[in-house]
Amino acid sequence: MTHHSPHELLTGTRPQVDIQLIDGNIPAADVRLKELEEARQEVQKNLEAQQSRRDDRKMMEMKTGNKVWLEGKNLHVIGTCKLLPQRYRPFTITE
Repeated sequence: MTHHSPHELLTGTRPQVDIQLIDGNIPAADVRLKELEEARQEVQKNLEAQQSRRDDRKMMEMKTGNKVWLEGKNLHVIGTCKLLPQRYRPFTITE
């Protein structure tokens, strides 16, 4: 499975940041550019790791006999919303 960054999923392109260091006798600027590049690489690595964890999660397979809770927001129940339960008791899957 290929992992894509959020930017790549939205635009179809992988963001590329290419910082060119220009010789300019400004050591503080060179240090800052290197720090920015390292920070960008760290953020990219964290985004890819987070996306990988999401992709690894698998949908739980439901089988006959399992019990499930029903979310109240997914049901059409008559009554005052604030007073209705958020979830309804565990129901057993029958088929």
